Amino acid sequence: MNVFWGFEYDTEFYKIGDEIDVVFHNGTHYSGTLEDLRVYDGEIVVNGCAFSLYEIDKVIHLN
Repeated sequence: MNVFWGFEYDTEFYKIGDEIDVVFHNGTHYSGTLEDLRVYDGEIVVNGCAFSLYEIDKVIHLN
């Protein structure tokens, strides 16, 4: 059995290790590898930087 730790956004599933581009409400973006999910804090970690899910407009797969 394969188990993936990840999240679903806009009918797309993102898992740890995926290359993603995070676009924020102010139009800026940050690209990198999804490293962690902090469920209780409402954050994702990309390349060591934690981002609040409330500040994110959309997430895009790069790979």
